[in-house]
Amino acid sequence: MAQEKVLADFSGGMNALAAVDKLAPNECLLAENVRLDETGNIAISGAYSRQNTAAYLSSASASNVQSLFFNPSIGGVAGIGKDVFIGQNLANLVNSLSGVNANGQKMSFASAPNRVYFDVGSVGYWTDMTNLLTVDWAPPTTSAAVMTTASGTFTGANAETFGFTLATASTMLGVAATGAIVGTFANLVSTGGPSSQVTMTGIASLLVAGAVVGTSSSVIGPTFTVLANSQVVETATFTWGNQTSLWGYPALTAAQMNLANSGFQVSLSFSYVGGHVAESSLPKGAGTPQIIAYQNGAGMVSGTGTTGTLTGTYTWKVTFVATNGEESDASAPTIATTLSGNQGTLTAIPTSDARTASRNVYRKGGFLTSYYLVGSIPDNVTTTYSDNQTDIAALAQGSILAGDVPGDFPNSRLGNQMVRFPCYHYDRVFWVNAVKPNQILWSKPLNGFAYPVINVANVGDSKPISGLVSIFGELIIIKTDSIWVLTGTDESSFSLSRTPSSQGTDIPFSIVALPDKIIFANRIGLWMFNGYTSVAVTTKLDLWFKQEDRTGASLFGVNGFHPPEIANASVYPNFDSCGNAEKYMLSYAEAGQSANNAMIVLDVKHGNITKRPLAALSLALDPTTGFAYMGDALGFISHLDDWTAPGAAGGALNMDFQSGYYNFARGSNQSIWALEFFLLTNGQNVTPSVYYDNGVASETLPAISTTSMMRVVRPLQNSVARKAQNISVRLNASSSAVNVSGTPQIIINSVKVMYDVRQGRARTGQ
Repeated sequence: MAQEKVLADFSGGMNALAAVDKLAPNECLLAENVRLDETGNIAISGAYSRQNTAAYLSSASASNVQSLFFNPSIGGVAGIGKDVFIGQNLANLVNSLSGVNANGQKMSFASAPNRVYFDVGSVGYWTDMTNLLTVDWAPPTTSAAVMTTASGTFTGANAETFGFTLATASTMLGVAATGAIVGTFANLVSTGGPSSQVTMTGIASLLVAGAVVGTSSSVIGPTFTVLANSQVVETATFTWGNQTSLWGYPALTAAQMNLANSGFQVSLSFSYVGGHVAESSLPKGAGTPQIIAYQNGAGMVSGTGTTGTLTGTYTWKVTFVATNGEESDASAPTIATTLSGNQGTLTAIPTSDARTASRNVYRKGGFLTSYYLVGSIPDNVTTTYSDNQTDIAALAQGSILAGDVPGDFPNSRLGNQMVRFPCYHYDRVFWVNAVKPNQILWSKPLNGFAYPVINVANVGDSKPISGLVSIFGELIIIKTDSIWVLTGTDESSFSLSRTPSSQGTDIPFSIVALPDKIIFANRIGLWMFNGYTSVAVTTKLDLWFKQEDRTGASLFGVNGFHPPEIANASVYPNFDSCGNAEKYMLSYAEAGQSANNAMIVLDVKHGNITKRPLAALSLALDPTTGFAYMGDALGFISHLDDWTAPGAAGGALNMDFQSGYYNFARGSNQSIWALEFFLLTNGQNVTPSVYYDNGVASETLPAISTTSMMRVVRPLQNSVARKAQNISVRLNASSSAVNVSGTPQIIINSVKVMYDVRQGRARTGQ
């Protein structure tokens, strides 16, 4: 008597555990370009539709979209080759930064109000889709603004040449730095020989990282007489260079002068006329040279203006101001200007880059013991300013330059610090230090361009940080082997602690923040961090992550489900992901591959896992619509699972589904003779295949094509079917038409096994 039973409802998704007979009835072996739902239906996945009609091409003719970001309230950013493209939508991105990402390094992104921060070759950048600039914001320059630094003590020994070498950076300013050295030296000369005249000569040389560069400067000092058997104390002042001296090294930069052991080297020598001093009585020198560092000749200059209200000696500083009030570091002070019933004037006031909307003017002197705001220039064009605000008015207004108030810190620059993995948290932009990757640093609140040197914290040991996430009101810091949290809302309450999580990751772009959890992949599995610790997302992929590759005709169809590449350290850090409350998508390279060539999709709600054979180098998710986008190696950005697109970009979409093995009890009297499919193919051909006894035998059944949801029976011809211990069903289709009016073209409701019950005896062959 013929009977039937449902083979499986398929709603459990893929399972890569070792033994096929260990699968639950609702789990499958392969679901490639398949959508599973909680009711047990399977359907072909949505099309992927290209957003740009022509391939994006970098300035170096590279087309690999290695990094991707999209937020409809801001726009899109794509790293393509060595370039960065930006635009309001993904279909019309424009190359806005050429050749900067020299190694094509994957970029990381952080959304902030009206802008996005990202790293390009470990340099911090930001864009509001109009500007694309470094986070580092150089302050205005000031002509002849001096910075005097004590240089230690010059001491002479019993030798004819004495030297002084600056041991630390001189903090020279500007691009083509210039400068002078002033040294006051007291020289005690003790002799026991005949009278002589002694002449002091000083030589100064420019040092960069401890090496002498450029042209040295020699100055002959005073000559003094030393009588026989007498002692003389002679004081001499030497000045080498001036504010325009380039020291024969016009390409000198501030960064070079701020290297360790950069600065100046000073030496003194003594020559004798009319006699020679005994070796035991050579001169000895002592003194304190000072470095007076000037900026280059260009920049702001202060002076005396027309009749006004100011009386006193003043200096001024200027800052750049962005549209939303963010302020750059201040310029160096101008040279002090003495006024008596005058206005102060500033000329050659620098302008800045496109982020600058205005400039603030600060003054110190008279009754002002700090730099007080005395005015603003409401544009980025004007280069002169007349200051006539009284000290009393400035005091009454009470706006003091950042850093001039006790407990406050200057609007320090990010400078040339190499950074990665930005994150916007409590109105601050946090970064990971790329040079010291266990360290985080962050901006002032509401000023993404100001980075006080005190805003830094080392996280645990030297193992690197893989990513930062702002969630649960905390900054989650994911390292390669642990997870840390920064609690608190500001610098006075920030507290760093390690969580109990024993898992971290060195696959940084696998980290995705969902509304109530963080999902990430490492080389042993998928993990969910719940704010306290990490737990496995699913056990279905355990052995898959452990490199169990059981791909073959018997189990995984044609394309298969190869494990991820976890051995090649140049490959797995480029895995990418995106996700929301409904799905988590991980693009990865299969074992032995050098670039991403496949993707798994985790249904966060129901636990289903499906596969896409898509080579997504980068992934991004629209936080508003939930649409997922991928960037590929051909220069295209595509919308994944696009239910409004009729076909897959670039050709047909291959659908491959294979159920788990359905077991029949040993000695069973059930004789399988047919399969019944309840499905809709909308005219597409779906080819079923059956695998018997873990794949030792198989047969392919005639293709099925329907125009409505209907039942189709396919008899089994292989003699093994009558005595098989287990069977698995595979369904394959290559569909150029994927969607019909926004619904899947192919929908399979159920697969049933048709069998006869043989009376009075066990199954044949048992």
